[in-house]
This record gives sequence, structure tokens and C-alpha cells, in this order.
Amino acid sequence: IEHPKTTQKQKTAILQELGQLAKLSTYRDYDLYDIDELLMQINLSIQPAEKALELIDKLLEERKDTYDLYQIVLRKVNLLTELHEEQKAADTICQYLYLTEIREMEVDKLIASCQYDEAIRLLNEGIEIAEEEIYPGTDSKWLEIKLKIYETTNRTSEVIDTCRLLFVTGRDKLTYYNKLKTLIPKEQWKSFLDAMMKETEFSNYFSFGGSAEADIYVKEQDNERLFTLLSSTRYDQLEALMRYAHYLKDTHSEQLIAMYTSSLNDYAERKMGRRNYEFIARVLPCIHKLKGGQTAVKNIVAEFRIKYKRRPAMMEVLKDF
Repeated sequence: IEHPKTTQKQKTAILQELGQLAKLSTYRDYDLYDIDELLMQINLSIQPAEKALELIDKLLEERKDTYDLYQIVLRKVNLLTELHEEQKAADTICQYLYLTEIREMEVDKLIASCQYDEAIRLLNEGIEIAEEEIYPGTDSKWLEIKLKIYETTNRTSEVIDTCRLLFVTGRDKLTYYNKLKTLIPKEQWKSFLDAMMKETEFSNYFSFGGSAEADIYVKEQDNERLFTLLSSTRYDQLEALMRYAHYLKDTHSEQLIAMYTSSLNDYAERKMGRRNYEFIARVLPCIHKLKGGQTAVKNIVAEFRIKYKRRPAMMEVLKDF
């Protein structure tokens, strides 16, 4: 394109060919090369800016349903700004505020210029869109940004309300639990937490043996609720017991040993192979830590040595018990 002997006709032909290449989704799906940026550069070098805008508008229509639409919007905004068409650039931003990336960009600008109320207005609009269109996770994203604004501007009541909402609806519950515990007066904390926990739908799964609900009961030293939770879990119960049972050794050892024994028997019955036997060997020391755990481990191992004597790999793994 920049070679002095390249004719206008050749440049136009190159641009047309490149336009065909730019339609290949491979470039966008696999991030091989920013073909759209190259298209823009060539367009601007051989045609008036108005033609480049026509190309961008054509791309906006062709890719209106693609995930990378915001990148084309940003190119149009930048080009309009370079042409000193600030009002048209602002109108374009308003037109595409439904795109998460564009809204976040505008919110960041408003926060940088300390226009906090306007930033919150845009965030509230984003939350409404997320709820209407059911964009999972987007509403939490906007709430987290609102929380930062409220913390920056020392709006404590709004910080509490937003933390509470993020706790109830979001994922990182322990973060908001810890923040709230520092903000709510001690004499009000228990009733506040109880009400918030009742409103929250916790997962039935213990991810890698862990659970935000269980972690909160540990922090609150609420042994009865922790025991009830461990008793009611139906998924990965052994992992959950390994992580949390020792907190209850002074109050619920007998019941926990019974739960361990039942779950371990079921696991051994269903699972075969050295990897599973090694997991059983990791469970046994956890039982040992409970009151009466030493005797329980001896009984479990003695039973397994009889019941599974035809599993040589299990017998080898259990030889140290």
C-alpha cells in the first residue's frame, strides 16, 4: 500500500481482498492477528475518513451479534474523536452502552473524573439490563464497582447494603461477610447475619471439600449449625468431613465417627484402584484426630482387611495402619 509505484486501482483491489479475509471468523476466534485494525489503517491511507466510517458502520451491522462487537465500536469512537466529531463519538457510545465493555469504559472515565453519581447511574442501568437479559455475573460486576465508589466516598450505609446484596447473590461470600462484620455493631451482628443467611441460597456442593457456609459457621463458632450442615450434605461428604470435622471434635466426635465410617464403607464398596485406596488412607488420620478416633480407625482397617483381602493394592496401602 505504501509503495510509491502501487496504483490506486491496486490499493482498492488489496482493500477489497482484505475485506474478504476480515470476514473469516478464525482471526477473531483464535486471536491470530488484528485483521480489522489492518483493514482500518489501509482504509484510512487510501480513502477519505468518511469512507472509513462507512466501512466501520458496515462491520457494525455485519457483526452485531458477535462477542467482539465492542472492538469495532471503539474504532468508530476513536476515528470520530480524531476527526474532532466529539458529539458523534458520544452518541455512538450512548448507542452501544448495552455492551458491557463500553459501559465499563464509560464508568471508568466517570470515576477518574470523580463524577461518582453519574457513574452510579450508569451502573444501575447496567444492573437493570443484566437482570432483564439474564447476563450471569454481570450484575455482580456492576455491584462490585458500585461498592468501590461507596467505599471511596465513605458512604457507609450504601457499603453495607451493597455488601449484603453481593453476599446474597454473588460468589465470593466470605469477602463480603468479613467486610460486613467490621461494619455492623457487635450487638446487632448475630441477628443481621441470621437474617442474611436465611435469604442466601448456598450451594449443596463442597468445592474441593470447602463451603462458604461452613467457613462462616467455623468463624462464628456455631458448632450446631456446622454439624447440621455436615450431616445433611450428600455430595463429597468425606472431603467435607476431612476439612471441617476437627472443629467439632470436642462436641460431636461420636456422631462424626459414625458419619465417617458410613461414608468410608460406601466409598470402599464403590471405588477400586490404588488412587482410591490412597484417598482412604488420607481419610483415616482425620478420623484418628477425633475423640475415640484411634479405636475407630483400628476397627475400620480390621474390617477392610477381611472384607477386601482380595484387593492386594488396598492391603498394601493399609499396611501402615
